[in-house]
Amino acid sequence: MLTEYDLPSMIRHELPASYFNGGPVQAGMEPYWLLDRLTNFTRLSLETSHLTSAKKCFILVANLYQKGNTHVKFLIENIFVYALTGMFLQAKKDNILIKSLIPPVLYEAYVRQANSGGC
Repeated sequence: MLTEYDLPSMIRHELPASYFNGGPVQAGMEPYWLLDRLTNFTRLSLETSHLTSAKKCFILVANLYQKGNTHVKFLIENIFVYALTGMFLQAKKDNILIKSLIPPVLYEAYVRQANSGGC
């Protein structure tokens, strides 16, 4: 199982180096900060119609979610999945196209969260 301490190296490997300027100030905050950076990168990819990058991000997050422990899943649900509603609202592309990019495991987490009033 992946822990929150495994997230930084896995996320840093996938995002452009320019996305890491001004890292977290407090010790132990790196997993949260990097997941937020990944969320923002995914949102920007959708807004600028870089669907290949967005799909790569969705796949990465889905893999982290599936392999992650309870804390990793909690982080992903409360940072990345929570932001999906905003991605749907802000994206210029059709929501059906965006939804087709999202792996089922993430979309199921999104629907669970939306149905529970968490979005």
